[in-house]
Amino acid sequence: MPFSMMTYMNHVLTANPNFRRILDSSLDPLDNLLQVAPPGGLNPAQRRAILETLGRIPFDKQQKYANALNYAVQQLHLGVPGIPYGYPVVTRHRRIEYNVGQASWNHMNDTRPDGWFHHVVQLDWRSSNGNIQSLANIWNTERITYQPHPIGPPHRAVLMANTPQTYMFGINQNSHHGFGQDDHFFMHPALMVVYPLAAGVLNARQEYLYSPDQGTTWYEMPGGQFQIDRGIRPPAGGGLPHPLVFFFSKRNNPQTNPGIPFHLEVEYVIGPAPQNPPQTYNEVTGAGLHQPAQMAAHARVIAAG
Repeated sequence: MPFSMMTYMNHVLTANPNFRRILDSSLDPLDNLLQVAPPGGLNPAQRRAILETLGRIPFDKQQKYANALNYAVQQLHLGVPGIPYGYPVVTRHRRIEYNVGQASWNHMNDTRPDGWFHHVVQLDWRSSNGNIQSLANIWNTERITYQPHPIGPPHRAVLMANTPQTYMFGINQNSHHGFGQDDHFFMHPALMVVYPLAAGVLNARQEYLYSPDQGTTWYEMPGGQFQIDRGIRPPAGGGLPHPLVFFFSKRNNPQTNPGIPFHLEVEYVIGPAPQNPPQTYNEVTGAGLHQPAQMAAHARVIAAG
């Protein structure tokens, strides 16, 4: 049977016979959307608006009006298990760890002890309905979009050949722990960049996403939009005896995410080209086998995150 506003309101009044007699209700924004819900089904924008509005209803009110809300979820085919329902809202982004690891390549004949640099950041979030356990069925991931395509200077094309311009990485099938960790690691710049050195920047957008329906649909987390830049440039502010350095920077996107300030920015000395540089990304071992280190011992720290 199609959704009926009358049936929905009967469920609401059963839960609270005094509904709206004195005060406005936390259900009002949802009711306004339900009253104009088309009988033939919701389009994607209407579905998203109803889900987001449903998720903002406080947990205790969701429990009180569970029968009415579950009726709407089922009859409108919203594709979520039901009440309680919330989605992640980012509250903080911070660097929590820095590691350095040995890289080996050319059948282990070439190595360098500082071959991998590993920056670990943590994204903290709350539930939109105030109850973190409501996120038990909410999946999360990240999406990276390079601008321009990563195959090209300043990085060596052979190392970036299998990197798509847009991809999603690391799907977690629940979000009720309230945080996720994100690994930003790359090889020593001398293994990655094109010689002779020339200034150039690879930009990327990063969005943290959530899915209310086990990966069928993905939405951006509020507060989860960041900008990543890396490449070759003159040292910021001067002060280094090297005309060009490699840099890595991550910031909150000021246009779409002004409320979660974050800034991590470091510069690395590049040095001379190795005699036998790696010819593929996968032949370089040691990724993930890193040891804790002091970031300032390996990089010039402009912003510590």
